[in-house]
Amino acid sequence: MRKVNPHWVVITAWFFLVVALLPVREVMRPDEARFIQQAQEMRDSRQWFMPTIGEVPNSDKPPVLFWLINLAAAWQPRIGEAAARLPSALSSLVVLLLAMRLGNRLWGRKEIGLGGALVLITITGFFHRAQWVSCDMPLTAFSWLAITFWREGLFETQEQPDRAGPLDRLSPRAKIALGWLAASLGVMTKGLGLFWAVFWVLGEAWARRSWRPLRRLAQPLGMALFLLPLALWLWRFAAAAGGERVYDIVVRQTSQRYVDAWN
Repeated sequence: MRKVNPHWVVITAWFFLVVALLPVREVMRPDEARFIQQAQEMRDSRQWFMPTIGEVPNSDKPPVLFWLINLAAAWQPRIGEAAARLPSALSSLVVLLLAMRLGNRLWGRKEIGLGGALVLITITGFFHRAQWVSCDMPLTAFSWLAITFWREGLFETQEQPDRAGPLDRLSPRAKIALGWLAASLGVMTKGLGLFWAVFWVLGEAWARRSWRPLRRLAQPLGMALFLLPLALWLWRFAAAAGGERVYDIVVRQTSQRYVDAWN
């Protein structure tokens, strides 16, 4: 009897539980309508580095979500709801496949990776955000990419002859650099893209009782890939919106709002 490819099991479940529902579910107010409007204003004004609401500069969210929405809806004259949900849907598939990969590598059994991915897609919060126009699922995808690249580049440096996927062909140095880039895109999605990957590698280093590999994170190429996109975005944002808005997005939106959050 031919074995079923676990990747296709996850992709099939994702298609019927996420993609098939994108055109029919109701609009989640106020976020979905607001984010779609911001993406449409970015397209109309060609101000790709400065999100606006009612043509007024807005520093509540960085621009990556609006870039992804415009990319997904490039074929439409006006951004539609289903197309605007595609970035979250595709990001959820990235998370599911990386979660399965992590289970496979930590426990050495495909059944554990597959089971973990199928449990994840049925968790209420994940299921909702996979179909919701918001920063949360793209942020999660970039964070998972950073975690995957960093943990494999730091803790799996030995040759693995039984692993021959596209990511496995990358050197540890390349994986660490790509992890920094993914973290940068996460920050430009919702401000916290660096923290989750750092928390993971610290936790794994503690669990392995091996702190020495963490020194390889201080890689000039990787740190440049993290800082340069952020610097370019903030420079262009400051030129369009002013320095006060930069302070708001760097300080208030990435630290103060979480310390002082009502919930």
